[in-house]
Amino acid sequence: MLKFLTHMKQQQTTTNMTSESNSSRAEPSSSEPSLTASINIKLNLGDCLEDGGKNDFIHRQQQIVIGIENSPDIYDYYLEHDCWYMGCYFVNNPFNTKLSIYEFEELFRDVMLKLGFNAEGTKYFKGDSYEQLFIKIEKMMERLIKTLDDTKGGKKWSYKEDNIGRIKLNFEKIDQFLKANISSKT
Repeated sequence: MLKFLTHMKQQQTTTNMTSESNSSRAEPSSSEPSLTASINIKLNLGDCLEDGGKNDFIHRQQQIVIGIENSPDIYDYYLEHDCWYMGCYFVNNPFNTKLSIYEFEELFRDVMLKLGFNAEGTKYFKGDSYEQLFIKIEKMMERLIKTLDDTKGGKKWSYKEDNIGRIKLNFEKIDQFLKANISSKT
C-alpha cells in the first residue's frame, strides 16, 4: 500500500510539473471549461529491456494512457476510484517485423509533434463535461491513426481499448457523480 501511495504521489507531482510546463494550458477563467483530461504516450521503451532494445526486440504495440486531472468538484470521486487513470488504448504496429523499437519510437515522436503533444508525450483537453472530453479523445485517436497511416503507409494502423468500453464508462460515471453532487447542493 505504501508503494502504491508513493507511486500516486510521484504521478501527481509529474502531472503537476507537466501541467505547469504545457504552454497550451491556461488557468481556467469563469468562461473557460473547467474539466481536463489527457492522452499520455510514454516512449523510451528500450530503457526497460536488459539489452536496451538493440537486439531482436520488435515492438508490436504502443500503450496510450487516458487520464483526468483532479479538481475540487470530483475530489471524493477521484480518490475513491482509479484516481487519474481512466483506461488505455493500444496502437497496433502493422510493421512489427520491419521496424525496430527505435524506428517505432522515432515515428511516434514525429507523429506526436505533428499532433501537438508536449515534450513529455501528453496532450490536454478541456471541456464542460467528461462526455465532451471523451469525444475529443476519440477524435484525437482517429487523427493519430490517420497521421500514422499518412506518415508510414502501406499497411493499416489500428488501435483498440484494453477493456472495451471502460474509458467511456469511466467518463460517464464521473459526469453522473457531478450531476448528483450539483443536484444535492441545490
